Amino acid sequence: MNQDFKKVFKTPKYTGVTLALLSMFVLTSMMVVWDRISDSPNAKNSELLEVLCEKNLQPILRPAIQSFYQKTGIGCNVSFLTNEEIANLLSEKDKGTSVVFLGEESYNTKKTYQDSCDEKIVLGHLSPEEERFDENNFTGESVFYLIGSDLLNPSHAFALKRFIISPDCGHSLLTEKGFVPKLGDKWQRTPTLLVYATENLREKLAHCLKSFSNREGIQVELNIRSEESIRKTIALIAKSNAKQYLPDIVFGCRQIQDYPELYVPRQSNILPSFTEDSYISKASKSWYSAQRLVTAVEKSFAK
Repeated sequence: MNQDFKKVFKTPKYTGVTLALLSMFVLTSMMVVWDRISDSPNAKNSELLEVLCEKNLQPILRPAIQSFYQKTGIGCNVSFLTNEEIANLLSEKDKGTSVVFLGEESYNTKKTYQDSCDEKIVLGHLSPEEERFDENNFTGESVFYLIGSDLLNPSHAFALKRFIISPDCGHSLLTEKGFVPKLGDKWQRTPTLLVYATENLREKLAHCLKSFSNREGIQVELNIRSEESIRKTIALIAKSNAKQYLPDIVFGCRQIQDYPELYVPRQSNILPSFTEDSYISKASKSWYSAQRLVTAVEKSFAK
């Protein structure tokens, strides 16, 4: 070993008291980090996801938000506040730069929430009985996730949403009785959606898909083909054991309706006059994200 190095480096000697003090320091530090949830010391304040959560939802959502940071490293500056306190904060200069977890009753009391959020997403509902989430049939109060209209990193906000409603991650942490979470896709930090579309839709789809990808942090691959090529590709894969390679979404190819065992036609609730045929693969690993993409396309085409 280098002699100079040996002169400089000496093995530290710790007494029992020193080790005990170090252990207490480490434990205390861990408790502080846990309480702050995910405020990374290396992250700048401007990079943290600002989260406002209604106080009564803290026991339900806190473990999931903590786990989200540990999984992704995305820092969250979380404040648990009353309905009144959240509304006042959103009325100030930071309006629209936060995401908000809020009960339906609280949301309906303040117009500020509607003005400051770009999107309102249902995460689940409060119920005295344990039951499975049914978007079309429930009587409990909904729990909303509000996406601020001026977020610096909206993709982080959508990643948090996907994590919370993922059956393999978020659901296992939402153990507080009285909350029934919405169903989502299995957790992927960056989901990928493969889209097949016909040539006449290339220009219309290109901008919309890029915007959706950047906003939600989902990789979207657009494959332009003729209707006949799409049909032949689907037919070939349908005969194989590799149905995982089916495109997640198909636009503009009506012949896909001949494969009801593989694809579900999308019925537009937003744009009844939407004329482009759209289908979502039953085998898609990102079924719920695929639905959101088709909805984004419908909204874009309606403009």
